Amino acid sequence: MTEGYEMKKRLVAMCVLMCGCVLIASCAGKKDKSEKAPAPKAGTYIVMEKVLADMPDRPRTTMKIVIPDAADKQAVTDTLTKAIGDAQKNDPALKAAIIWAYKSREELNGSNYTLGKLEWSADGNDYNGTAKLDPNPKIDVLIQ
Repeated sequence: MTEGYEMKKRLVAMCVLMCGCVLIASCAGKKDKSEKAPAPKAGTYIVMEKVLADMPDRPRTTMKIVIPDAADKQAVTDTLTKAIGDAQKNDPALKAAIIWAYKSREELNGSNYTLGKLEWSADGNDYNGTAKLDPNPKIDVLIQ
């Protein structure tokens, strides 16, 4: 009986060891739920509307963009700056632009921007070319 008892003890010990190994292996691939999701990529935006409003010798545009992951004032400022840079790169003839930023698509039909606005010109004058634009670009952000 002693030999059978020792064999059962070894078998139980092996089962416990194997179960522990399986448990450790299954948990190794799981993420800690307390970890925060990665921060959204800076400068992520969606162009919802772009209208050319050229004047003689003054190619210009207005744009409405949605910034889905706008976290704070700096994120909106960085995204507006990226958007004007992209617009200049995509249209080298561009001389002036206004970009309105919104939190969501549903807000686009409102009368005013909900996150921020950027006005820029290549010659340092406002969108209509009639007054000095200072600073250039001029950025107004509504969130903190």
